[in-house]
Formats: sequence, structure tokens, C-alpha cells
Amino acid sequence: FAAGFYPPGYLAHYEKLVKEFDLPLDRKIKQLSKGMKAKVALALALAHQPDVLILDEPTSGLDPLVRYEFLESIVELASENRTVILSSHQIAEVERVADVVAILRHGKIVACDPLEDLKTIVQELTITLEENMTACPAIPGTLISCKHEQRQWKMLVRGLPNYEIERLQERDEVQHIASRIPNLEEIFVGYMQPQ
Repeated sequence: FAAGFYPPGYLAHYEKLVKEFDLPLDRKIKQLSKGMKAKVALALALAHQPDVLILDEPTSGLDPLVRYEFLESIVELASENRTVILSSHQIAEVERVADVVAILRHGKIVACDPLEDLKTIVQELTITLEENMTACPAIPGTLISCKHEQRQWKMLVRGLPNYEIERLQERDEVQHIASRIPNLEEIFVGYMQPQ
């Protein structure tokens, strides 16, 4: 019925995907498991070989094996110079398949960077102040999140050069500074915290 709307070769490519995804042809879609339904949806979406594919929480509710196979299909698709826009709260999946990560907060993009860049430009700082000091010194860079208990401040900072950390350490009110690279989930959570 709808095949006329698609380019030549659509049906042949769909049949290839059906075999690749090991989809049963003798059952109606409503009789399939959630994982199989997701594979059918992906096969239908890929059959016309789109340049851009937009997926919203595509692995939600899938068992681990089907999720793995599904994500492998997405990685393969991206390797064919196609753009895949994937919306997901599954941070480990995003880390596994994404080249570029955009973080949205209240419908607005608060960060959009190549994944590897994002993991190197954001640092977690733990600043311990000297006795009787509670006010955190001004931090260069962009403050993503911050919390403190008594003399200790823990914050995520974007774009803070190492020489600035050394300069902070030299300040009289600072007893100690520890710095580490947070993982993507910690960065995401930092951006989601109330400002």
C-alpha cells in the first residue's frame, strides 16, 4: 500500500533487514515481543535508507541482548555516513554510540559538544578551605553545579585550565584542591541540578 511512496529498492532493502534482524514473517506485528516490534520499526525506518534518522528512547523496555543488537545497528548506520539523532536517558548507551552529545534542561540545550571534548573540558573540583573560612573563592570557567558542606566545596566546572587550578591552590583561604574528570553521567546530573 505505502510502497509507492518510497524510492526503488525499498522493498528489497526491507527484506534484507528482516533477514538481518531475524524477524518472523509468519506472525503479525501485534503478536511480537517488544524487542521484535522495535526491530520491525527500525527495519521500516531504515528500509528507505534515510540520510537522517531520529529516534526517541528507542531501547526503552528492551532486554539486554535486543538492546545490544539494536545499538549495533545504529552504530553501523552511523558508520555509513548517516546522521542518527538519538534521544535517551540511558547514559551508558549514549556513551557507547554517540559522537556528539547535547544535554537538554527544560527544553533548552545547555551543552552540545563532541563526546570526547565534553569529557575533557568539564572537571570536578573539591576545594577544602582553611579553618574559619566558608566562602568559596571565585572560580574561573563556567560553573555547572556546586554544593558545599562547611569548609568543603564540590563543583563541576567547564573550561577551567590547569594553571587556574594551581593559582587557586596558592590562595591563602584554600587548604587543598582535588581535581578529577567526571564521567558522562556525572556531567549530565550536574547540568540537571537546580542552579
